[in-house]
Amino acid sequence: MDFEGFLGLMEGAGYEVSRGKHTAVRSAGQKRYIRFRSLGNGYTEADIRDRISGKLTMPEGKEDKNWKNGSKIGKESGGEAHFDLLIDIQERIRQGKGVDFAKWAKVFNLKQMSETLLFMREKNITIFEDLYEKTDRALTRFNGLNARIKEAESKMSENLALQKHIQDYARTKGVYLAYRKSGCSKKFLEEHRAEIAVHKAVKDAFNASGMKKIPAIRELREEYARLLAKKREAYKGYREAGKEMRDFLKARHNVEMFYEKGRQEKVGERRKTKDGI
Repeated sequence: MDFEGFLGLMEGAGYEVSRGKHTAVRSAGQKRYIRFRSLGNGYTEADIRDRISGKLTMPEGKEDKNWKNGSKIGKESGGEAHFDLLIDIQERIRQGKGVDFAKWAKVFNLKQMSETLLFMREKNITIFEDLYEKTDRALTRFNGLNARIKEAESKMSENLALQKHIQDYARTKGVYLAYRKSGCSKKFLEEHRAEIAVHKAVKDAFNASGMKKIPAIRELREEYARLLAKKREAYKGYREAGKEMRDFLKARHNVEMFYEKGRQEKVGERRKTKDGI
């Protein structure tokens, strides 16, 4: 990330940039450009370049809480811009130079963006790469827990079905054997049609599953208890992981929308100028 890349971010946020001997910016609706050097100590072009390179972490006399950890863009940031720096300069322009803030506010819901910035600071997110990486991590965690819960539920359902089959098999076995001993008597069949049908259905299910040995009900109940314990363990962090995932997705969406809307606003202004509107 270099100074030109930072200016690109300013443009993406809806600012016009005048490049020259003295770099200046202005927001949509603002008549005059504001030179960086006019914003005071720590905001000159040279200071910004030093902050990007990591040489300068706090302007002299600056005691704002946002500077406690510095507002630099350096190699350690993976080449991406520090959010605090961009917002810091936008706020500086708004407070010190009478920018038409109302129009700039239309670009994005400021309350929503403020909440997002607070969330990112709480999560120690200072670069785009961090935001995407932590969002992906939150998604992976939630999806992993969700998959474990679903897998346990599926096996629990199969376990209960198998228990029922075994119980039905045992319950109807005597009737079926008597039916076979009767030589498959039609009269016997009519009298015990329901039990015989259940027994045959269970036998067909066992044969289709390739089961060589029917497990004991006790074993199945023990397995069910283990599966239930796994589900409960995964569910402990499931809700928290879901909220965290939604918060990160919301933050990522807000940041993307913030810069995208700023870019669209900029393009719209250029088209109007080009068309002479």
